Amino acid sequence: MSRRFWNLSLIITIFIILSVAFSLIIPVFNAPDEPFHFEYIRFLAKEKKLPNQTSEALSITTEGFNPPLYYLIGALALAAISKNKASDIVLHSEQDLIQFYYYPEAGFSERIYPPLNPRYIKWGKGSERNMFLTTTQERFPFSGSIRVIHLLRLISILIAALTVLFIFKTAEALFPEQKGLALLAAGLCAFNPQFTFLSAVLNNDNLVALFSAISLYLLTKLIISEHGNPRPRLIMLGAALGLGLISKVNISCLVVISMIGVIYQALVSYRKSSLGHRLVKVVRNLLFFLIPVGIISGWYFVRSILLYGFDDPLGWKLQAIQNPGLVLPAQIRMQFLTRAFAPGLFTSFWGQFDWLTIKLAGWMYGIYGLISLAGLIGVVMFLFPGVKRKNKMEKKTAVCLALFLAAIVLALINLIILNFTFLSAQGRLIFPVMGPLCIFMAIGVAAGLKRICRLIGVRQELATLAFLGLLIGLNLYSLIGIIYPVYH
Repeated sequence: MSRRFWNLSLIITIFIILSVAFSLIIPVFNAPDEPFHFEYIRFLAKEKKLPNQTSEALSITTEGFNPPLYYLIGALALAAISKNKASDIVLHSEQDLIQFYYYPEAGFSERIYPPLNPRYIKWGKGSERNMFLTTTQERFPFSGSIRVIHLLRLISILIAALTVLFIFKTAEALFPEQKGLALLAAGLCAFNPQFTFLSAVLNNDNLVALFSAISLYLLTKLIISEHGNPRPRLIMLGAALGLGLISKVNISCLVVISMIGVIYQALVSYRKSSLGHRLVKVVRNLLFFLIPVGIISGWYFVRSILLYGFDDPLGWKLQAIQNPGLVLPAQIRMQFLTRAFAPGLFTSFWGQFDWLTIKLAGWMYGIYGLISLAGLIGVVMFLFPGVKRKNKMEKKTAVCLALFLAAIVLALINLIILNFTFLSAQGRLIFPVMGPLCIFMAIGVAAGLKRICRLIGVRQELATLAFLGLLIGLNLYSLIGIIYPVYH
């Protein structure tokens, strides 16, 4: 087998090992919203119907406003591995949480299982950074319902491994002559400590990141392919985005980007035809793309409109009423967006664990800052190439990169708009553009490594492997040196 296959296999294998280690070390529910993700999974497994946030009897906490696909997969697994659907897990409500915040010694930790930590730093009553206490069931190899949740976490790990694979395939399709660049893009995703951390817990961002990676790969192949019938790829692209939309709606920016890509591909493919014929082909290709999107995800949005009304199609207004603690007060909104938003987004993109209370060391953020700067250099290299592109493949690669850059901009705009209602400066919310981000960072890193290799006379392949080794080492230190001491 080729060296490419072994290198990619090694990256994915190391990623899976690291993710499993994260999952084993991080106690259940000590990750953002993990108890609420589990609540949705258990609700589907028990009730066999979607939650209704307008009904007190059928509503659940905040995640009940999310599309159901990730939770349906988890519910099927839960029903298969737990006869009682992990019913001894007792989750806290929003009201319990507020009361516990003010009266942490009031006994709620005995009623809730696993128990909340009364010395949690965010209660203002202590300095410990773990929101939930570790139970006796948490001792390896685990037992009871705690073991069930650890098994459910494995689904997220497998989903994330596929995400790494499709990011590699996308970068390889764009840069077939630069084998190391695809490995860099895959490694920048796989060994990002925050990505590994979220891959190791229950979180629907894992599934939307996968369908985003698949969609961008299919869009890339659609644009750069010279020959062949585009219909199968159009249908698969629509299906991937449809599945993504019923995983999490923040993938919606990629629907717009994909429509632009589909239009471009049709116009280029039929550029020698008359204008009328080209327009017919554009409409036809759009239909082949949009119909699967509508069939797979349309029902969910119709249901949401019927539940929440045309003036609140995603239920944001109702969610703000039911969960006022999540709302960003209007009087501090601009201060937050101009001062706290960017730093919070940066630190939580690379590594901010538990419920955002465990941070990386400052020197680590410095290294990741340099890698992020390499991503900006990659964007600049794309926008100002200095050398005129000569062949068709390079022009089509440039179109794909332009679409990827537009996707990043739209994802950031979408996140800023979200923060006008909810406090959400979290890096995981831009995981739908993890592929484009890693590819631009890989372009910048590859250019830097090339210059270094020329200066010191080292093969670039060795420099690439050394850089990947650095990423793995940082990831491992995040787990052993920063996360592990909090829980053990």
